[in-house]
Amino acid sequence: MVAAVAALASVAVAHPARAATWTVVPSNTTQDIVALEYRSDTQAWLATANGQLLTAGPDGRFTPRYDVPGMTFTDLAFRPDGAVGIAVTAAGRALRSTDGGASWSVLPLPLVGSRCDASARPALIPNFNAVAWAGDDTGYLVGGGNRIPVVVRVTGAAGPSPVASDANWTGSTCRVGSWINFPTDVFSVPGNPSALRFIGSYFGTVFASNDGLATPALVRGEMINSGETLPRFAIDPENPNRIWAVDHGSIHCNALCFAYSVDGGSAHQRMTVVNPTTTLRRYLFDVAYAGGTTMAVGDNGEIYASTATSTAFLTPPAGALAGHTWKAVDLADGSRALVGGAGGALIRTADAGGAPAAVPPTAPPPLPPQPAPVPAPSPTPVPAKAYRPGNASTPSTWRTAGVRITVWRRVTIAKGRYLTVRVVGTAQRKLTIVVRRATGARRTTARTSVTTRSGTTTVRVPLGRGARPGRHVVTIRVWQGKRPLGRTVRTEARLLR
Repeated sequence: MVAAVAALASVAVAHPARAATWTVVPSNTTQDIVALEYRSDTQAWLATANGQLLTAGPDGRFTPRYDVPGMTFTDLAFRPDGAVGIAVTAAGRALRSTDGGASWSVLPLPLVGSRCDASARPALIPNFNAVAWAGDDTGYLVGGGNRIPVVVRVTGAAGPSPVASDANWTGSTCRVGSWINFPTDVFSVPGNPSALRFIGSYFGTVFASNDGLATPALVRGEMINSGETLPRFAIDPENPNRIWAVDHGSIHCNALCFAYSVDGGSAHQRMTVVNPTTTLRRYLFDVAYAGGTTMAVGDNGEIYASTATSTAFLTPPAGALAGHTWKAVDLADGSRALVGGAGGALIRTADAGGAPAAVPPTAPPPLPPQPAPVPAPSPTPVPAKAYRPGNASTPSTWRTAGVRITVWRRVTIAKGRYLTVRVVGTAQRKLTIVVRRATGARRTTARTSVTTRSGTTTVRVPLGRGARPGRHVVTIRVWQGKRPLGRTVRTEARLLR
């Protein structure tokens, strides 16, 4: 692959007018490039899926500086000055460089809480997904597995004696995530190291902390229609409410795994591609933002550029790399981007923001008029117009098996001991709904079945007198007769006093 890339190195490849022009760059590796950081052609770093870390030299050539086969890197990040970097692996290990990536050493790590409740015991870190710097001397490493959401804070990260500690487990709960929701990416707002943002594995849950995790992070919303996978996000550092998120975890993901938010993740919309083709997958591995340009990369040769919040332009290279798999992207500024992928392929552009002017997205067609809801057995459905419950907030919506399911996830039980589930569909469906405590003995709080018909049905699931405040897992399954349909919907609800 290196020889093939070298043969193409002087070839500039481009797609339609005003799209980015790509130049192939020799990477000096045949391994999949799964993470990279790009400041300039002479200040860039690569991490691979089989144990290599490479650094660009003064001549722009990449040189392997660390090579341990079998070690799967997942991310790396350098301080703004490029002097100190941290790389993390899928096996829960971390390396540190204090000389710009010329050499690497093992970063000592702590044990972490084995679960998100008071019964947790010290455990080894199962996995890291991402790393980011918060200021010049603190790093955050995030990941999880085996029901353990992981957030490790490294203080003194640039000094001779860095100290890593578990920043997630409080002794009784977790500040970020849960046993089914692991952080997969992390961002620190420049100039404010206490302002942290995380995205989680479960439907791209966005978490926000403005006190450096002194208290549990707030759940802002969900941005991805795919559960328990590996979402990535990019955030505008000048306006952290602008977020772009991608994922590749489900064959059903497609447009629902390329989304944006303008309110910090509380609500989101799918990105509109202004020059779509019939073969778009939007099976995306990475996304980056700098200087007014967003870029996302993935399978099927797909590279998207955007200079607007809500629209993107498909701008892959032509020729031999037109259908390549791209796994990592970073932008030095609004024009310069570096993209890495399978087999060590590496390309760059100096006009990343050269996509055509964004076309305003077309509004989705309105839903057809819905017939009045038909009363179901127990529990008793309430009229469709009552879909905003008086005891709850924070709705989240999923689509599966031809129905749209909305769950209100913050329930004030003093105002009503029920969980609200709203179902919109065009055919009769049976739903089973189970509510269990997320911590401790995980006792079942509620279990019920309901049959919905064509139209809109809003269901009140009675919680009973035994329901207690705290986090609960809601599981919803759709059935046709005795046959399950679609995917199981799982989400977390919080019962408040």
